[in-house]
Amino acid sequence: MRSRGSLALEIVFGVAFAVAAIAGAASFWGNDRSYYASFATDARLDRVRFHSHFPIDGVDQALSLDQIVRIDDATRAFVLCDQCFFDASFPAGIGSFYTQDEIAHLADVRAVFRFVRASGVGASLITIVAAFGLPRWRVRREMLVVIGAVVAFGALAAVAFEPLFLAFHEVFFPQGNFLFDPTRENLTLVYPEEYWLGVTLRVGATVVGLCLIVGGLVSLPIRSSAAARSNKGTVR
Repeated sequence: MRSRGSLALEIVFGVAFAVAAIAGAASFWGNDRSYYASFATDARLDRVRFHSHFPIDGVDQALSLDQIVRIDDATRAFVLCDQCFFDASFPAGIGSFYTQDEIAHLADVRAVFRFVRASGVGASLITIVAAFGLPRWRVRREMLVVIGAVVAFGALAAVAFEPLFLAFHEVFFPQGNFLFDPTRENLTLVYPEEYWLGVTLRVGATVVGLCLIVGGLVSLPIRSSAAARSNKGTVR
């Protein structure tokens, strides 16, 4: 019975750690603007014809890389800030850059990020509490399990990202307002699928890195103060 209890606690620890690590990695990359700037440059988004909804509906327009990065900044601020909203204060007339459907979806993304942050905090607390009840070898084993799961998912995403991306949206956006027409709407032009694949792989790599750090820390030899005094006395 004790072994079953330890295994259950180990599983709880592993799941909670994975949730906390994914939430932390997602928050980190969600706040990082440097990757998008480099992606926009490499993908030559300045060659993309974006759609103008104001003042003349339907007129395509070319944007500079600086303008595109400013749009990303404003979009990121809207998603990550609970009280932010699109208005004239946003750069490049972003309030008219997106359609109302796109803005509604971004508001839903904001709610998902809020849920991710709360889940990360709760999972972190569970991870800490569970870790105190586990021997270090069980903690190391769960780190290997999480790494294996992340690597397997990353390999699957590398060859079948589109269906996984669609399944993710169907789970977190059951209202179905996540399909946009790139011939009329800008959101998928600003954030194409290749960008999200890069973000996903970076989140996975960050989680693996956290697992390696935790696994390395619990593998360090820890000597109690009593044992240290005993050894010191023996040397004398």
